[in-house]
Amino acid sequence: MWRYALYRSRSRTADTVLTELGGPGLAVLSGQFQLSRFPEMHKTISDRYNFLFIEEPWVTTELSDECRTSLRSFYRSVRSGDRSAPGRAEDMRVRCISGSDRTGRRAAWGFDKQSYSSLVREIEKRERIQIRGFIGASFGSVRLTYLDTADLKWAVLVRPFPVGVSGRDLLSARARAVSRFWHDVTQAASAERAGSRRDARSVPISTFDMLSAAVEFGYLDKESVSKVKREVRAGDLGPLGDLSDLLWMRYGEYDLSPAFLAYSQEVCANVSGWPSWSGRMATPSDILVAAHLPCGQKPVVHADSPFMGKLCIAFSPDDSVVPERLVRSSFADGVHAWVASDERAHGSLGGLTSCLEKVLASSR
Repeated sequence: MWRYALYRSRSRTADTVLTELGGPGLAVLSGQFQLSRFPEMHKTISDRYNFLFIEEPWVTTELSDECRTSLRSFYRSVRSGDRSAPGRAEDMRVRCISGSDRTGRRAAWGFDKQSYSSLVREIEKRERIQIRGFIGASFGSVRLTYLDTADLKWAVLVRPFPVGVSGRDLLSARARAVSRFWHDVTQAASAERAGSRRDARSVPISTFDMLSAAVEFGYLDKESVSKVKREVRAGDLGPLGDLSDLLWMRYGEYDLSPAFLAYSQEVCANVSGWPSWSGRMATPSDILVAAHLPCGQKPVVHADSPFMGKLCIAFSPDDSVVPERLVRSSFADGVHAWVASDERAHGSLGGLTSCLEKVLASSR
């Protein structure tokens, strides 16, 4: 079952902008993103184009008991730094990602080129629209390669995932960028290492959580980071536990959301050459490697679909999730314009408006 939201322009038109807010792991139609406000905030587009948002497959995919148990075992093993973690990750990949669901079909937590392009064509036919523009945040850059871009006039990528990067280069660059956050965490937590004032947490906060929180800091804006640091300095490690849970998509005690499977399935299918795990949990790099253990070392063959229209990229020099160096090397050719944003948070859409102005002005 596929779900999507289509916001039609005030002018009667078939021209439509497909908008990807981040890719696998999101729940686009959950209400979190207030989609109805998007056309209002970008009236220069909504006067000329419809807006299309597609829900992620994991939202409506049933999680089997076997898969849930395997996910739980994987998380417990990486949390404790157990040497069995790579084997647990492989078991999870087989039972949840590569295996079949209860109907005998391969479980679809995320999209691939065939399912995504087919769905877009089906929606175009049903709604009598045509995708002419594309807005993609983060992993939206990979989704762009899934499309037949012959009819696309323009595309805007915001803090784009570096298409074609190796897992080793990606995690190495992220680890370097995250190191400053780990320093912030250790400084803030130095006065309160015995535990958290949030006694209700089902799993005690450990070094694993503090390391994970440092990685998750890259998704926060400066004000949110400052707030967390103030609370931790005051003796409350609870916010670090909350950030760790966000990174791993943990709920309950040791359960992980199917959103984690969506991320793993789609990222692993598009990136190869991941580093091996050291078997320890001492640095943010260890967290990053552990989170991608389900990818294994299977070679990936991913054919890019070259986009020949107007392309603008909005990036942040301080983004620790997709460091600028990787973004520039991945999109070295064919970029119409680059827009720098001083908003650090990876989830920010800073620079989008400027990019839209540039591609729309040149496509008139």
